[in-house]
Amino acid sequence: MTRGKRPAAAGGGKPSGGQPTRVLLFGGDKKDAASSALTAALAAAGCALDVAASADQAASALRGDAYDLLVLDLTRPEAAAGLREAATVVVSAENERLSRAVLFARQTAHDLAQPLTTILARAQLLRNKMKPEDPSYRAVSIICDEADRLARMVEEFQKLKEMSRDSRSPLEAEASEAE
Repeated sequence: MTRGKRPAAAGGGKPSGGQPTRVLLFGGDKKDAASSALTAALAAAGCALDVAASADQAASALRGDAYDLLVLDLTRPEAAAGLREAATVVVSAENERLSRAVLFARQTAHDLAQPLTTILARAQLLRNKMKPEDPSYRAVSIICDEADRLARMVEEFQKLKEMSRDSRSPLEAEASEAE
């Protein structure tokens, strides 16, 4: 893959963040007149241009970098097929990352549930034995309230288990719609 320099553009190629617009040209050929003209125009506009000649290069580029614009040479059918392949690789990697995050959240929620139940039950027993005028009553009530709030949060994390088992991730649904 050919990586372009990150020129300091005078306005045109910079989005609001001040960085040059990142462009990935996929399926183009630097020897082709149209691709050469496009490359020159983007460079003149101050864009940072990367060129991917193959689906593997495009997939690698899309996994590693964030692009503001993707330019695809539609006159080359293999470019469209290659882009679909590259997008599938990127979506699969993102699904794997999300699956690991969901698994971590589920495991953490499971690990927190039992000690939290014990804390909440003991604090409630203690509060029930106390009189409201007891100086420690307010502190024990705060412990009960906060433990209850944390228990509700743990329940929400545990719901991720059902959500992940019952439905596809948004990325999986998007990928299957594209096919």
